[in-house]
Amino acid sequence: MAIEFMKKNVAVIGRVKVDNQLNEQAVELMREIDYIDRDTLELRKEIQYKGCPFCNITEGEFVEDYQTKQALFYKFKKCNRCSLVYPYPRPNKDIIENCFTSGLFSKESEVKFKKLDEKRDGDALMKRMVKVIWGLFAFNYSYNEFIKYAKKGDRILDVGSGHGVVAQRLRQKGCIVETVEINPYRAKYLREKGFKVYESVFAQTDLPESSYDIIIFSQVLMHLFSLKETIQKVRYALRSGGFLISSQMNFNSIIQKTIRSPFPGKRLTAFSICSWFTPESLTKILKLSGFEVKHILFRPSSILNCLFVEGYPGGYPV
Repeated sequence: MAIEFMKKNVAVIGRVKVDNQLNEQAVELMREIDYIDRDTLELRKEIQYKGCPFCNITEGEFVEDYQTKQALFYKFKKCNRCSLVYPYPRPNKDIIENCFTSGLFSKESEVKFKKLDEKRDGDALMKRMVKVIWGLFAFNYSYNEFIKYAKKGDRILDVGSGHGVVAQRLRQKGCIVETVEINPYRAKYLREKGFKVYESVFAQTDLPESSYDIIIFSQVLMHLFSLKETIQKVRYALRSGGFLISSQMNFNSIIQKTIRSPFPGKRLTAFSICSWFTPESLTKILKLSGFEVKHILFRPSSILNCLFVEGYPGGYPV
């Protein structure tokens, strides 16, 4: 009826040609709205999981601020027990896994890293020296928190290794590095680089008991459906006195609350996030899991990355 009314009104002033064009646009718009509505309905069915990713309880208080009000399909809740902030409701396990096994997601990354490898191999010696010197500066992020505790000969497991940037640095230091990577394209890339790869979800990976000196998670913990299962697996696989080192975005950081709000990062969606950490919540979670927290730091980054790309400062390893 709305379209017919538009048609009659426009036709009265003799603009039949424009009228037809408007009708076509209106019909197309209605089709798009119908598609969006149906798509949203299906999406809502998939994000009905309620409960803290660590404690698995629903008791908590909603976080109401500028950041959280930007989310369309969920609210943010803070767990009463561990203080973790998480989407409420949050994505189910299948959504998370499908996001990171996506061929489109990984092919883009694979092409990008291959180009970087080719460019790096072709760099002049002087350019490479400049890059090395620049990498020594404090404001250029270079994964040093993962290198600091590693010693030559240490056996290290890199969970969610991606294209092996951290794993490669650790191997150059003389460490024995194994990786866990769910994405088949990235797993293939890592194997081509000579790494042993467990191609599965970390919590379901068949790992040897008490066999790793260090287990690392670089921007990974926030994507894992069950933090409790994940940390239990870490305790099983770490030797006595071993280190868990993790970095992730800080929910309370200035950048995350303003420029990035509420989005997690490049090529990620809000539905790929299960947990939003703060120093308080991650400390509680680790202590409740039997870990001794050795160090917390807020890592710096380059100014451009800080403001426009990765959203630091605010990521921190523990």
